Amino acid sequence: MPEVKFVGRGVDTLVLNVCYADKQFQPTKQELVQELQDELNLLQQEARDNEAPLITRWAFNGIHLCMQEKGSRGQWRWILRSPPLSLAISRGRLSRIIAQVRLSSEYLWSCEYLAQAIVDAAVFLYDL
Repeated sequence: MPEVKFVGRGVDTLVLNVCYADKQFQPTKQELVQELQDELNLLQQEARDNEAPLITRWAFNGIHLCMQEKGSRGQWRWILRSPPLSLAISRGRLSRIIAQVRLSSEYLWSCEYLAQAIVDAAVFLYDL
């Protein structure tokens, strides 16, 4: 039987669901702040008009996210993407989850610890 060699190990893809929380850090259902909805709508409309993703002011790991021309089916109205991170955002009307963050394999493997990736994503979302 051939010898097994590990060439890598770790988390390959990480998906984080995001929701508002109360003072006891319990999830609450709350609509996304209207000002942010308005900004996302304007960016998405510009991306649609240009028929191409639009670079936004938000950056993760030094790389700006691009607003996609269309959202996805269901609750995800706005989609922003960059190589290390994809972000799907909801208005918060259908469920408590207002966003979903997907961290890429490449980014995760660059982190020394998984906790670092989670904290980096949390800091990014807090600044959103």
